[in-house]
Amino acid sequence: FPRNSREVVLAYQDGLEQVEQMEYYQRMAKMKHYAAPRNIEPNPALRASAMAKQPSTPTEKNTKNHSSIHQNVSKWLVLNLPHLHADDVEEYTRCLIDDGFD
Repeated sequence: FPRNSREVVLAYQDGLEQVEQMEYYQRMAKMKHYAAPRNIEPNPALRASAMAKQPSTPTEKNTKNHSSIHQNVSKWLVLNLPHLHADDVEEYTRCLIDDGFD
């Protein structure tokens, strides 16, 4: 086939699309692997610090703040990983906030 023939161009485009899809699925597999629950005890000093920062009773202001943080983290995920499913976005958002990503 000539280098610029329709078949060659279509085969090349198909190959690029397949590579892109494989890279996407590899990224998702890595994210799910790292997001999997682990039986690791957190550093007691960090845990105490995090507990001290948390209010003992939720207030309307704290609820709004949490909602704002949740929205910001979700937006960041969707911007950086646009192919995530909605339930994955929710799960990853929760995990990131729990890990202090906010």
